Amino acid sequence: MTQRRSPWKAVPWVLIAVAILSYVGCSSGRKPGNPGRIDDSASTASPPVADSGEGEVEDGRLPDAILVVSGHQHGYLEPCGCTEGQSGGLGRRADLMNELRDEGRTLVPIDLGSIIADPAGARGGPDQVKIKLGIGLEALARLGYEALSLSADDLGIGLFDYFGEYFNVPDAPPLLATNVSPTENFTEYFRPSTLVEAGPMTIGILSVVDPDTIDALADPDRSSFFEGIRDPSEAIRDALPALEGESDVRVLMVQGSSELARKLGEEFPSLDVVVGASEYDFAPAKPERINDGRTLLVLVGKKGQQVGLVELFADDTTRPRYRRVALDLRYEDEEPIKSLLGEEYPSRLEQNDVLERFPRRPHPSGATFVGAETCRACHPATYQKWSTTKHAYAWPAIESGRRGDRTMDAECVSCHSTGFGFESGFVTAAETSHLRNQQCENCHGPGSLHVSDPVNPDYLSQVRLTRETAEKSLCISCHDSDNDPHWDFAERWPDVAHPGLDDYSDPKVRVGLDLDALPSPERSAEGD
Repeated sequence: MTQRRSPWKAVPWVLIAVAILSYVGCSSGRKPGNPGRIDDSASTASPPVADSGEGEVEDGRLPDAILVVSGHQHGYLEPCGCTEGQSGGLGRRADLMNELRDEGRTLVPIDLGSIIADPAGARGGPDQVKIKLGIGLEALARLGYEALSLSADDLGIGLFDYFGEYFNVPDAPPLLATNVSPTENFTEYFRPSTLVEAGPMTIGILSVVDPDTIDALADPDRSSFFEGIRDPSEAIRDALPALEGESDVRVLMVQGSSELARKLGEEFPSLDVVVGASEYDFAPAKPERINDGRTLLVLVGKKGQQVGLVELFADDTTRPRYRRVALDLRYEDEEPIKSLLGEEYPSRLEQNDVLERFPRRPHPSGATFVGAETCRACHPATYQKWSTTKHAYAWPAIESGRRGDRTMDAECVSCHSTGFGFESGFVTAAETSHLRNQQCENCHGPGSLHVSDPVNPDYLSQVRLTRETAEKSLCISCHDSDNDPHWDFAERWPDVAHPGLDDYSDPKVRVGLDLDALPSPERSAEGD
């Protein structure tokens, strides 16, 4: 196995201090043994597969080593738990890897990077994205990963923030970047290649990143870390000869398009395995063989829903065997990841005030959120209908749901509270208890102006919602394919629709309420 290195050795203390300060927070089925779980054709959480993998052999040989291929987690460290049947998750990956190790298999886990994606658009906000990166790196360390590709997705949080997280995980896998020329202070951290002893074989690993993806970041701190980004072909051409003389199996990871991975694989036929990224959520069931079958091209899917197993044989390194494994309900959350995601991750979110620090903006209507109890005064029948729906119990679902208490998790809170992300919306249960659950104003918009002048036509138009709008753009913001894969708008709409339930003939409903008497964060906290 590769030798782990101290993360502090080559970086001047001033840079270490800056990196540490940039870190947000502090560090901290069937059961294994049944090989049937690794047969992807048995999966119920992925599309049907013709067989359990490409190139299966029938002579009963056990592989001398297994290359565990993952990547493009895109922040999906675990299924959200809102519904059943979701696939993926680092805890399930641990279950698979534990099973293989219990069977005596030698594993060489490698990851294509992109642990996170799109920090600016992340549901949980920028602070939670940084914490997710740190947790993802810690998970790879605990699972014994041997190599990690440099990724523009991961660097999207900023180079200083990225290395703040990386340095905080002393056993983080070596960061491979064959075509990156680092500055003097960071030479140790951008390895051009790594060698891994795996049973009777030595595996040599390279990794390149598409220069265009790094250039697109336009990070002002780039010159502190990179002297330059070389053309991938040139960098491989320089690094590969030494690897050929020291390794039995040669692997290239490509952080870029599948076309780039294929092009580089064809250009360098001495590579045995090329790992690239699929453009689709699900990786292809079978790999592609290029160079007249000499090189195996394996693509990883998105969101960590599957893992690729490349089985290597010392007596025939030119014919590795591939299997794609869906991390579905056949697998369970297991250590060393179960406690990391179930205890340490929520603790970091809470310690770092992720909810309080979430970016907030004024609502474009100019109105503020008042809470369902205020709406009840004039809409009692509608309130009664709402109180019978699951929306009215959205908050308890994250207090003690499948994933335990997630009331500090901004990703969960965003769909289990009212007005989150707006200046007058939900902050925390202690500060804005009147905005817990999925209430009226998540669909109709904040109601303060309507409440103050109920018959004002402009204010009425602001809170009016059509079925068409709900179906096209509203419900799907929470009931998406990740959080509610079985969502059917037509089936569920009658559960929440409430036309004509109230009688507005009473003159009092036409008189506005005193805005100073409406719920506010301060009064909500006092009431608790």
